[in-house]
Parts: sequence; structure tokens; C-alpha cells
Amino acid sequence: MAKRRVPTEFIIVRDKDKCIECQACVRMCANDVHFYDESLNKVFSDDSKCVGCHFCEMLCPTNAISIVRNPSEFKQNFNWKSETI
Repeated sequence: MAKRRVPTEFIIVRDKDKCIECQACVRMCANDVHFYDESLNKVFSDDSKCVGCHFCEMLCPTNAISIVRNPSEFKQNFNWKSETI
């Protein structure tokens, strides 16, 4: 049986029109969420590594990044927690 993917807690939204590929987010992220692809000259993000510190959002010189909570995240209740599911 295949493993199910656990939804990420945060989603990184990057405005491609505002992003100038300066790589400030790549250099400053302690969790290696952002990475630069030289062949495409683009910065990409891995939502699964994001802890929601908003540091990249604050450092972005063009305000191209925003961090939002994933709306499809499992909601914890008395019987089920996301770790259990």
C-alpha cells in the first residue's frame, strides 16, 4: 500500500512578476526552503521544509514572497492528531 502524503503546514507563495531572483531568501533561510536553479535562473521553494518563521517574507526587497497557512491541513481534535492520521 502506498504512503499518503502529509499536507504541509505552510505554503510559500512567490509572485513571479515581482521576484527579481536576488536570492536573498536562499541565502537567509536556515531550513533550506528556497533554492536557486542556475540553468533556469529561477528561485524555487520546498513547502515541506517551511516552519513559518516569515523571515524570507520580511527580507524580500520586492515583497514577492508571502507565507500562508495551508487551508487543507488536518485539524486536530480530541481523537485524531495529524501525527496519528
